[in-house]
Amino acid sequence: MKQTVIMGMPYFIQKEGENFRAPYGSVKLFQTLFQKRRTPRELTECLMSEYLSVAEKIKEMGYAMKILSCLPELQTLIEDSLKIECVKIGKDFPHPLYPRDAWVSVPGTDMLIIPGCMPEGAFIFADANVKRLVNRFGEGGKVFLAGDYFITTRITDGDDPLQFTGLVESRKHLPKLDKKFILLQNPFVVEQIKGGPKGYMPETHVDRFMTVVVDKRGETHVLLDPDIYAGWKHPLQKPTITVEQSLRMMKDTLKSSGIYHIHIPRRLCNPYGLGAVQFGDGRVLMTSEEPHVEAILQAILGTDAVFTTSVPIVHYGALFRAGVRCLVNEI
Repeated sequence: MKQTVIMGMPYFIQKEGENFRAPYGSVKLFQTLFQKRRTPRELTECLMSEYLSVAEKIKEMGYAMKILSCLPELQTLIEDSLKIECVKIGKDFPHPLYPRDAWVSVPGTDMLIIPGCMPEGAFIFADANVKRLVNRFGEGGKVFLAGDYFITTRITDGDDPLQFTGLVESRKHLPKLDKKFILLQNPFVVEQIKGGPKGYMPETHVDRFMTVVVDKRGETHVLLDPDIYAGWKHPLQKPTITVEQSLRMMKDTLKSSGIYHIHIPRRLCNPYGLGAVQFGDGRVLMTSEEPHVEAILQAILGTDAVFTTSVPIVHYGALFRAGVRCLVNEI
């Protein structure tokens, strides 16, 4: 089944603020960005530039492509400047900015896993024969369905940290995917307000702290955030283990499930710089100006299989907690 790349609705209105959420180990990076004072107009221009750089690169890679749109004033801009079709969606469509969280495509099938019931017509851009299964694991940012593996975190939004009944029940109702199910410890996210941290939350989106790709031999590789703090337990409790211990915990869990190709970039230069996306043909699109991640991906996949945006994806990460993978999906 030929796949089409779907990109989220263009939306660039943003006011500058002093509060933000960031991975516990990346607070200084986020603080540096937020210290650069910008007017709402400047922020809008930055977001527009980043969005267009992703869209232009996808088009350059030769994929069939559509852009979700319910804003008539921007539809003309997109269609005229990029020559890419815009698909109108209803106001009830979930996650119009981030199609990654609206469904998970099951490789080799005509099935989509979706996170909740959607109104008729929500998937007018999909083939009429596509089947839809409602399941909490349909929020694609929370899972990697790659190679032989289904990777997610132990705690998802709304779960009691000590009770996994909802997660277990959702897993029961998944189709038989013939995948190894991997549950990772949740990393720490800090809510930073003026004057200091307000509290700590579990990161439930795996694509904010890792990248998963499959090489030409079919082997699965994982890249992990080099500054990760894992093991979240309580909103008022700081991390109790170090970065080194967190990485060891993640590696042990992955290796125990059969993933042995685990890579740690020397450092990340952009918010959620690991947010790369691997398309169905094996090629990868990632942010520019992330040299350590790019070098690892090129070594795994080959230089001809790794593409970067014309400008770094910075503001989508800092303001919306979104990397490149969040902004696109395949159907």
